[in-house]
Amino acid sequence: MFFLLVDSFSKWLEVKRLSSATSSATIKVMREIFATHGIPDSVASDNGSQYTSEEFQNFLSKNGIRHILVAPYHPSSNGQAERVDQTTKDTLKRIISGDWNQRLTSFLLTQHTTPSATGPTWIPGTVIEKTGLLSYKNVTPDGKSIRCHIDQMRNRKTPLVSLQSSPETQENSTTPVSSSAIPSSSNTPIQRSYPPDEIETPKKAPDESHQSRPRRTINRPSHLKDYVM
Repeated sequence: MFFLLVDSFSKWLEVKRLSSATSSATIKVMREIFATHGIPDSVASDNGSQYTSEEFQNFLSKNGIRHILVAPYHPSSNGQAERVDQTTKDTLKRIISGDWNQRLTSFLLTQHTTPSATGPTWIPGTVIEKTGLLSYKNVTPDGKSIRCHIDQMRNRKTPLVSLQSSPETQENSTTPVSSSAIPSSSNTPIQRSYPPDEIETPKKAPDESHQSRPRRTINRPSHLKDYVM
């Protein structure tokens, strides 16, 4: 029986052998991992009894760790752990030399020494337009225009200089410019941030349903022209 723990940002994987899937055995292994890599902010797991027990909850609470339980019967909620679990199983099956300890250490050595380029790389950008309810148009220092969702942006403390105006124009300008940081890859999960206060919400178009319409011209039939109506 194996216990897998993967870091969601760096994709660092730890695999430990367990004799039983109890809360005490799980806590013992997690203490060893946390002593090496530090205590995380949160831990995501399934709804196994070893993770929902009072002993495990007290362990997380004493260490200030937030526990996130995925939806029951929905393993894709914790997709990263599921992919790592499947990769570990497939790799260990292909390694046929040595005992289980040697196979496991060989796999971890390869996994730990393989460079991972999945971490987000932030680039500075300036919000110039709100294009939707939660989407914004940004411009990078090299003049490239990028449309980003709010989840792919985070606030910057140092605002950027507007690229569309000269220094003299910027001194006399009173229009506020918001700044943001944009990830170089839009598929990277980014920490959620809130839209800048300077961006105005687009005004709704006036409702034309209540506006008066021109009356149609009524033409009386010719055979009724002698009658008074």
